[in-house]
Amino acid sequence: TDVIQLNLSSYYAAFLVAICLFYSKYTKLGIILKSAMLITALFAVYWNQTRGAFIVILALFILWIAFNPRINFFFKALLLVSIISIIGGLAITFSGSRIFNLVDSSGLERILMYVDAYYQILLYPFFGLGEGFENTFRPGLFAPLLVHSFILRYTIAYGIVSVGIFLLIFFFMHAKASFKYRLVSFALFIGIGSFTIYIFWWFSILPILAIQATKIDAQKMR
Repeated sequence: TDVIQLNLSSYYAAFLVAICLFYSKYTKLGIILKSAMLITALFAVYWNQTRGAFIVILALFILWIAFNPRINFFFKALLLVSIISIIGGLAITFSGSRIFNLVDSSGLERILMYVDAYYQILLYPFFGLGEGFENTFRPGLFAPLLVHSFILRYTIAYGIVSVGIFLLIFFFMHAKASFKYRLVSFALFIGIGSFTIYIFWWFSILPILAIQATKIDAQKMR
């Protein structure tokens, strides 16, 4: 239970980072409170050493840099190269740290579960194995263990066709949102949905945030 709560707090932190980077300007949050929220979210992910949340937050920062109108193309490229270089250096320097180590017991177990989920999807790729078959199994043990991915579990149970319909609905819910906010929503959906199974119900608020932010941007440009 403690591990689940740690993972949950990391992905809630990823949502908080998205709000701070893309949606906080539409609120009355001051720069001090916004900075405190962002630092708290980043500290939570670092403290919990949650690799999936780290990848999601990295993608959000890259999107923020790419769509920031106050940063010219040269500095955007420089920032992106610097981020990649710094992360690469940290990964080499702290290779034993959980957040950078993919071959520890937890990392290998998750990789095996992802591979096993892939093979389960291949059994019945189009319409899935049916409800109740969304489990993968820890190799060598009889106890079932869920693959840590809402998207993979859904695909195992209901197939690629159902996942495609789900993604189309999610896409059409963003029909009135700008391209930037669609990417933010899909980064959160694909990122969080690929690495956890617990907070998929939060995805329903993403189209609301994206459409509202697009409307406000359009009003400011008039």
